Amino acid sequence: MFRLIRFPLTTKRISSLNSVISFAMERSLTTDTIDLTPFPELYTEENIIVHKIFKKYGFDLRIAGGAVRDILLGISPHDIDFATNATPPQMHEMFSKEGIRLLNRNGESHGTVTARINDKENFEVTTLRVDVVTDGRHSEVVFTNNWKLDAERRDLTVNSMFLEVDMQGLFDEVNEATTDSSANENNTNNKRKVLGHLLDYFNGRDDLKNHRIRFVGDPDARIKEDYLRILRYFRFHGRLSTEDTYDKHDEDVLKIIASNANGLSMISGERCLSELKRILLYPSTPFLLRRMADAGLFVHLGLPENPNFEELDKIWNKGILSSAPNPITCLAAIMTSPDEARIHYSLINGCYGNHQSFQSVVHYLLIDGIYVIN
Repeated sequence: MFRLIRFPLTTKRISSLNSVISFAMERSLTTDTIDLTPFPELYTEENIIVHKIFKKYGFDLRIAGGAVRDILLGISPHDIDFATNATPPQMHEMFSKEGIRLLNRNGESHGTVTARINDKENFEVTTLRVDVVTDGRHSEVVFTNNWKLDAERRDLTVNSMFLEVDMQGLFDEVNEATTDSSANENNTNNKRKVLGHLLDYFNGRDDLKNHRIRFVGDPDARIKEDYLRILRYFRFHGRLSTEDTYDKHDEDVLKIIASNANGLSMISGERCLSELKRILLYPSTPFLLRRMADAGLFVHLGLPENPNFEELDKIWNKGILSSAPNPITCLAAIMTSPDEARIHYSLINGCYGNHQSFQSVVHYLLIDGIYVIN
């Protein structure tokens, strides 16, 4: 069932793997049919060709993770990741037989193969995986053909779903369009309904509907696998919450986050700042920052230990952030003085590369701020 990537299975790894299997097997699958007609990027000619190749060689190909989440929200996905039960060598073999060019071979050690179709569109396809050893930053994995096990290794329930596009009928249409230019025009004018089949093992769709952010399985275990998930929790809470859920959290989860805060010191500043920048873009930012400060995260992010939340609230109440969230404004507001802002220059410069802009905002809020908040 499992195909090993380099790593010998020690007793510790076998124990870890058995725990993963035991947990995943307890989950029940929820399925649904989704109308994908409004998302033409899912059934481009290149997309259909890729699906046809996997079907020809007897393998499954499904959209995974964030793209599924966005589609369920009615948002056209910018990046589409695919998952498959084919291993990298199997993908190599079938793409080679079909004359498909492969790119970026570095990802193959983690199970990801990148194929370029029609010299027009790239497709990243990753073999289903199971984490057997983690250290808070990286993981050692084995391949599997079990979709449940792959879903269980993901961070949040809203990111753990798969979507299989029903390409039946589209294969022939592409063949006709290739040999008859008028067929392509007819297909455009008479667009058929395209359906997708959702696979949801952890009630991700229900959580999405209720603006609820949950870790897959045990929150403590998920966080310890990769401490960056602490920040991803807050980012997705900000992205998916509504006004009445801006400050709605599972308090037990927040306690677990606080107990793992020191783990952020293991994560590179670049990765942390990438997440922080996104957290600061949402209308709920003031609420998120308070929760993050309470959990003891600020010291690990280069932020002031005693942030000026009073100032942030005043700006929020004036509608400056709620109408147009801005990372620089948010960070500037929680500084207590221009001197403190200078202390945190390395953070701002590393995150945004715009020190002058940041200092200008700090000066405006803290020295000329009377014109903003009074």
